[in-house]
Amino acid sequence: PDATSHEATVTVEVTADNSIVDVRNERSYNMGAVSSLRLKSFQHHLLLAFDSEPMSGLTVLSARLRATPNAHRLERVTVSTVQAPWGEGGSQGFGESEGGSTYLHARHSSDPATAESWAWPGSVFTDVVYGNSFSLTGESSSEVQGGTYVWEVPPALIEAVAVGAAFGLAVYESEHDVSRNPTVFSKESASPPYLEVELGPPVAAPGAPSGLRDRGDLAERGEAVLE
Repeated sequence: PDATSHEATVTVEVTADNSIVDVRNERSYNMGAVSSLRLKSFQHHLLLAFDSEPMSGLTVLSARLRATPNAHRLERVTVSTVQAPWGEGGSQGFGESEGGSTYLHARHSSDPATAESWAWPGSVFTDVVYGNSFSLTGESSSEVQGGTYVWEVPPALIEAVAVGAAFGLAVYESEHDVSRNPTVFSKESASPPYLEVELGPPVAAPGAPSGLRDRGDLAERGEAVLE
């Protein structure tokens, strides 16, 4: 839509995806190049990045995440913003991938000294999602339409992605049955996940700050007072 659009529904494509593995001895694994991604209770989390350009400068009225099931039904999910940049990786199965995201690192490296943490040294994936690190969350039941899951996502989460305040979405299965392996098709498949977003009027740009004044003790630290 252009800057004069007041209501339009757009498809927002996934640009990177992965399944984060939180299982002992598998936390360094990446699944960035597989055709279907596991989404299983607390053990496997879906990680998605998007092309935010179609949403730039516009209000988000509503949003739905669509994903095509491959195996086993998901009844309910939690969706969260991701508060750190991450790498998709190129593993075509359960394995390590240079530069790929894992539970332990935003970008894995065979040299531990160059691996990128999710936040502070020693932090893990769950430190930047599900309410941690100022991440935003929402919950949705799994409605199925035309063979795809439809998960409602609160507009605030999508707006955070659109303005670069978040680096995609994480999806967590709210059920705790680890006896089966639910999967959804990835962007590498013929049925990739995507966002369906209803957009509203342009967001007004904030005005320039005014009323700034120096205060000696703050100025020395590079700070100021805004009144």
